[in-house]
Amino acid sequence: ALKEYCEPHYDNKALEKWHFKLSQYNEILNLDLTSYFKWTRVRNPWDRLVSIYSRRKRDKHFAKKFPECSNLAKEKSFEEWLKVIISRNKEPVEMYEGIYRHIFNQRQYIENENLDFVSRFENINEDFDYFCKHVGIPNIELPKINGFGRRPCKEYYSDELIDKLLSVESFKKDLDLNFNFKTEGYLKITQALDDLNLTWFEIDTYLSLIHI
Repeated sequence: ALKEYCEPHYDNKALEKWHFKLSQYNEILNLDLTSYFKWTRVRNPWDRLVSIYSRRKRDKHFAKKFPECSNLAKEKSFEEWLKVIISRNKEPVEMYEGIYRHIFNQRQYIENENLDFVSRFENINEDFDYFCKHVGIPNIELPKINGFGRRPCKEYYSDELIDKLLSVESFKKDLDLNFNFKTEGYLKITQALDDLNLTWFEIDTYLSLIHI
């Protein structure tokens, strides 16, 4: 929806490529946002990484626009790809300078942006219903498009990869923001269950709406 407003400013090539905060878009649009209902959505960070990898590996439009990123995913397994992304995330690159910078950090687009509502992808239909009712428009059924068939999310993560991800501070902050997922406390629980030799242990937390 912002594209029609931003197109006159597309001489700024970065605007075509990278992700921006609402406040950064509004430096260009110069709108009075006080009358707007401002919302966005977040996604389970574990599932989101698998989705990003799948898209970069299979999406032809993405491959045409960002061949280097696409080839990296095509040439490597999920674990190999993510280890490369983790290493690049630690490089001293300015935010928004590269396409890798947004992968671990949804939080940066939400905090201090004066948003009215943050939806969760896992609850997208119910949250979209809430949005429609709030702004007074007819509710519609959201179509499912651009999906990529893949294995269940947990099958992509080895213990080593999980440990590496939990060393990435921006990823840990995403867990806390999106799901009240306090990693240190949950790790203590799993460590206490080590003697049971469980194949898989999962803690599900659920919060339908997140308001900021």
